[in-house]
Amino acid sequence: MKRKTWLILSPFIIFIFSILIHSLYKLCPNFFTSVISPVNESIFEHNKMIVTSFFLFAILDYFLYKRRNSLFNYFISTIICLFTVTIIFSFVFFIILKTKDNLVLTLLIYFFAIQISLYIYNILAKKIHFKNQLGLILFIILYFILNIFTYNPPLNGLFYDYHTHTYGLKK
Repeated sequence: MKRKTWLILSPFIIFIFSILIHSLYKLCPNFFTSVISPVNESIFEHNKMIVTSFFLFAILDYFLYKRRNSLFNYFISTIICLFTVTIIFSFVFFIILKTKDNLVLTLLIYFFAIQISLYIYNILAKKIHFKNQLGLILFIILYFILNIFTYNPPLNGLFYDYHTHTYGLKK
């Protein structure tokens, strides 16, 4: 597949990964699925879905289009993009969720955030040239933080599931 076609398909691939990961914990509730997918409908938990989707995409992108960069460059680029997409999505989603729960609008916002992040990702994947494992270390730290808050969430709106009126993993 040509790189240009791949770039056009990329947001849809991430979106499909997200759809699959979104329901993973509900289909198979266990520790592993709680690490990589949302355990409830809170804004914060959806960040795990975003992180996992981008992580899978970065690995796929690397193996399909190895440039002179190492896999760790892709991890660094992906980490920067994850912060972009989670900030955009969380901020806008939180505003919309406070007013009205609208699935179509939420998905459009998520898709828009993916587009912006992929734009940044493609620029950074070409330009960043790290020779160390910083990207992988940051990924591990990010998943660790996400899961600390899954099992011990602060009691604020970012961690609140407006559907079940709970925080974090239901016990």
